[in-house]
Amino acid sequence: MGEAEAGVADSAVHERISTAAQPLNPAKSRLRNGISSHRLTGAVSFPLLDAFTQSAAAALGADPEQRLFLGSVDGELHVSAQVSDRSNGNRDEEAEGEQPRRKRQRDDCAERAEGAVAHIRKRVRGADNGAAQGATLDAIELARGVIEQVLRTVKGARREEVVESCGLSLSSTTGTTAQGAAGSASERPRLIIATRLSAGVPLPLVALRRALGTCFKDGMVTTKPESLGPSYQLPLSAAGQAVEQAGQRSLLLFAAVPVALPTAAPAAATPTNK
Repeated sequence: MGEAEAGVADSAVHERISTAAQPLNPAKSRLRNGISSHRLTGAVSFPLLDAFTQSAAAALGADPEQRLFLGSVDGELHVSAQVSDRSNGNRDEEAEGEQPRRKRQRDDCAERAEGAVAHIRKRVRGADNGAAQGATLDAIELARGVIEQVLRTVKGARREEVVESCGLSLSSTTGTTAQGAAGSASERPRLIIATRLSAGVPLPLVALRRALGTCFKDGMVTTKPESLGPSYQLPLSAAGQAVEQAGQRSLLLFAAVPVALPTAAPAAATPTNK
């Protein structure tokens, strides 16, 4: 394919990616050096991000995991796609060439994930919340597994470590269960995974979506923590502080963990005399 033909093909893919990005309300979209980039100005919900990921992956066709990214530039969220796969061979060769020089690090992802949920697990075990306790503990275990997968599999485009900090919070929201439908309110636990991701590093969206699993159904990502309450603030590493002092902003990701509370058994039929 000639250079002019390749440029036309890239523009066509960029248009399809731009269409996929429209529900995200991008402030600016552009195609530059084979990258279709879309700047977003606010928080993005997981359902919208999920829909974009699926549509953009279909538009790219080959190798979407290595070509579709989420990141922050100059304090704003960006989604981007490498619209041409012409450089894949060189990129793979470079990655293979770097592999022997990369020092193997101890895999402490399981330990870090356990540390992120241990306090909440202890708190739930110490509470007298009846039948809800078992369901909440199951959800905490789900959260622990998700956090471990995020730590182990979500890396930057060049395999950089990107998770600055990660934690789990627990609150109660008033709702109704099958029993509550008769008029009594119940307290439903709400578990939120909160993760701070490094600024300025493109994150593979497909890998992020896969790591979060069922927790990708309800949540959001933002670069503006000042719009959130103090319980959603997360610590920065020394490297993260340096990056933010230079004008960049970390990505803050919040994912709701589904808690399958037991429903009330249906009332037994009252026998009648015939």
